Amino acid sequence: MGLRDLFGKKKSDSIGPLKERLEMFLRLVAADHRYHSRVSELTTMMEQGAIDFGALSRNVEDITATLQEIVESFHELTDGRHRDELDQRLAEICTAIAERIGHHRPTSVGALTVPLREVDQSHLDSVGWKAAQLGEIKNRLGMPVPNGFSITASAYAALLTYNNLEEWIRPQVASVNTNHYTQLVIVANRIQRRLRESELPPELETAILERFDELVGDEPTLVSVRSSGVTEGSQFSFAGQYASFLNVDREHLIERVKDTVASRFSPRAIYYLHTRGFDVENEPLPVCCMVMVQAEASGVVHSLNLDQPGSENAMIAACWGFGEGVVGGSVSPDHYVVDKETGRLLDRQVAEKRTMFVNRDHGAGTVEVPVADDRASQPVLRRDDIEQLLDYAVRLEGHYHQPVSVEWARDREGQLFVLQVNHLAVDTSQKGAAYEDERHPLLLQAGKTASRGVGAGPVYRISTPEEIALLPRGSVLVTQGCAPQLVPALDRVSAIVTDTGSATGHLATVAREFGVPMLVNTRRASQVLCHGSEVTVDATHQRIYQHRVEALLDGARKVSAELNSPASNALKAVLYKDVLPLNLLDPRDEGFTIDSCVTYHDVTRFCHQKALEQMFFSAEEAAKQNQRSILLSDPRIPLLVYLIDLGGAIPADCAKPSAETIRSVPFQGFWEGLTLHRWPNPKPLQTKGFFSVVARTVADPHLQNRLNEKTLAMLTPEYLNVSLRLGYHLSNLEALCRGAAFQNYVRYHFHGGAAQSEKRLRRCRIIAAILKDHGFQVHLEGDTLDAIYKRGRPEIIAQKLRVVGQLTALSKQLDMALHTDQIADFFLGEFRRKIR
Repeated sequence: MGLRDLFGKKKSDSIGPLKERLEMFLRLVAADHRYHSRVSELTTMMEQGAIDFGALSRNVEDITATLQEIVESFHELTDGRHRDELDQRLAEICTAIAERIGHHRPTSVGALTVPLREVDQSHLDSVGWKAAQLGEIKNRLGMPVPNGFSITASAYAALLTYNNLEEWIRPQVASVNTNHYTQLVIVANRIQRRLRESELPPELETAILERFDELVGDEPTLVSVRSSGVTEGSQFSFAGQYASFLNVDREHLIERVKDTVASRFSPRAIYYLHTRGFDVENEPLPVCCMVMVQAEASGVVHSLNLDQPGSENAMIAACWGFGEGVVGGSVSPDHYVVDKETGRLLDRQVAEKRTMFVNRDHGAGTVEVPVADDRASQPVLRRDDIEQLLDYAVRLEGHYHQPVSVEWARDREGQLFVLQVNHLAVDTSQKGAAYEDERHPLLLQAGKTASRGVGAGPVYRISTPEEIALLPRGSVLVTQGCAPQLVPALDRVSAIVTDTGSATGHLATVAREFGVPMLVNTRRASQVLCHGSEVTVDATHQRIYQHRVEALLDGARKVSAELNSPASNALKAVLYKDVLPLNLLDPRDEGFTIDSCVTYHDVTRFCHQKALEQMFFSAEEAAKQNQRSILLSDPRIPLLVYLIDLGGAIPADCAKPSAETIRSVPFQGFWEGLTLHRWPNPKPLQTKGFFSVVARTVADPHLQNRLNEKTLAMLTPEYLNVSLRLGYHLSNLEALCRGAAFQNYVRYHFHGGAAQSEKRLRRCRIIAAILKDHGFQVHLEGDTLDAIYKRGRPEIIAQKLRVVGQLTALSKQLDMALHTDQIADFFLGEFRRKIR
């Protein structure tokens, strides 16, 4: 509320030289409130782990803009005395933050295509994970990898720039709510359509076709066109999130390259990037083209057996034809378990492989066809195949120093090729004994563990990805296959059960990343489990029970889905290095200067403190000119309150004004609350932290002065605005108390403390609970609290101000004592008993 709005022009003029200063100060205080609220919101986002680079950038920009409002109000208030020095320091902090969140946008500088024979791991930023690793194992390890070439991140950037897509895509992505699948699909389809309709820069199209011609020569050779994301395959698998195309000829090559780039913005890719904390807008997508292996058989080899992660065994999955049936989850493959040290075959499970993927007769791509009866039940791998695949897995595990997942193919001449390698995330904990209790009938014991854990909920069967939008949260998803298109369902379900598929499939890989229990290849779950019935899925032991088994759910170790995503790591660095730390503790220290400001918190502290000092100075100058301002002290409370009379609050005929003589209804209500109780001396259980502060205060007059910093109060008979700092706690109280109840309000803002974060949060929760008890609307975000009470009669507003005054007195330095939730509960009970 502006001073002109509050007092009217005539009364406002009577304030004299203070008027403009007060307006500036109130703008600074309002911006300070917004700043702390936004920082608390960002801290909450970090704790929840749900942020990507786009959201991080937008939130940091909002916080920075709000801080700049504080600084600009400060410059106005102080006549720009610190402008050059403070603006320079703020710019330096902003630069440091920009570098931390400087998720590298793709640049069109650099080669547009690179042959695979010139690639290794050092080229990852240019050619992406898939191509970099294939070049590494082809050129450094000498393993059989098909020849090919990369269409680089620079080419991706050139495509976007040529079609003016960067600025168009940004608001599209920013509008997406990944919790609303239908909206996600609409936006994703819109972006993909624009990319497919785009034109390649002429130099890029020429470079791709020339590289293709160099690769295939005069032979009528087909190629695969596969995504090669820069961040896929290591800690984050990106399994199945982007498109790949097989058996592509020269005529369709450019079209398939655009289709692959467009898959960067498929619904499942946007969902995955967002939930894993990547830059949804700017993550580049190189493309890898390789000569097709006309596969007689394909599959995946894990250098560690997921069913027995503590063993020294490898596991191989194999099917007829191309491998998309295995990784796509539509085919149940053969499984082989092999001892890595001896090469001995420990287990072989030959599946009934009724379908396989083969070349289309006409056009690019593959088609699913029946397997001949005499081959369906035949094992895919020969003994020498098993030995060769085991050798690949062991060598690659040694090269990368961790378990790996390797996609492979066997051509018609029997040659085995490596098509892809990823790091393999594995839960190595002991799985314990299976649950037995006759009260919970066992509905099904079958399948393979794709992702360990226990989940319970109502069964919900779907047959197409479009039905994801209908999935109730907390349900058990039951489906025939395990297509990667189901990835956006992972944050909705408690578990996944499929009829077919393999633990080596893409959906299974992502389920392990998200910590969602998943059981695959049960063969008949969709027939046995009734839609809507409550079940408990123990994916670790391949069991499904009727009803909800609380004993299993309570005892199950929660599989962590948290990963150190780039965005979450950048956010932590920004918050804990550039935003939250406070170095300017005591305004009386020589180091309380702009040069010592190294964080956003330092800048806000400096501006707020120096703004208060400016207001004290202005008030003293006004007092010399017979404009009413006094320094009020009371032996009952450790506060020095500078009162600035905005008109009619301090009696003109009073020689020595005191609290009792102040003519302000809101001030009297607040002051009564401040002086109603003795200021705190709590003694429950663990109060060592509190008493250490008290002892230090007695022994150190300098600290006592810090805890007794001046408080600024601006008031009229009907209005009060108090900026209060007690030690390290900052609060602001504003109230209007007139005859018309609909105009009246009490607004209270609280932030901060020097105690550990858990203690600060407990203190805020106590304050919030008391205020809610007394009818305030409260918004609590971290250790920042905003509360308001509106539309009360004058006597009710005065009573609410007494509550705030009592809370201020009783909670001073309280957080130092709040070691546990039990202590917090004790104080909450005491406050409820005392505050009236």
